[in-house]
Amino acid sequence: MTSAIIQRFVVSEKDKETLAKIVYDTKDISDDFFDYSKVIVKKPWGYEYLIFENESVAVWILYLKPGALTSMHCHPQKRTSLVVLEGSVECSSLKGKFERTSGEALMIDQ
Repeated sequence: MTSAIIQRFVVSEKDKETLAKIVYDTKDISDDFFDYSKVIVKKPWGYEYLIFENESVAVWILYLKPGALTSMHCHPQKRTSLVVLEGSVECSSLKGKFERTSGEALMIDQ
């Protein structure tokens, strides 16, 4: 099977059921109105910074250290697109793994 340049990740019923079980405080997901365009946000796996934002889209650059892992997370209110600029990454979900290399992307539904 050949790999598409952009692979779409569609949320499954299993994903929806599993995510519905997660208990969270709505204060934890509310907008903090911080201007992230002026800072580099350091993370255990590397860093990220906001390079563009308008009413419709936000574009972040994420740098992952070689061999580093991020936590599994989701964005329930927005579609997420990941584009690999250099190297390769493995993205995983509840139903599988997606290998992406330089120039390839993964589009994740809400």
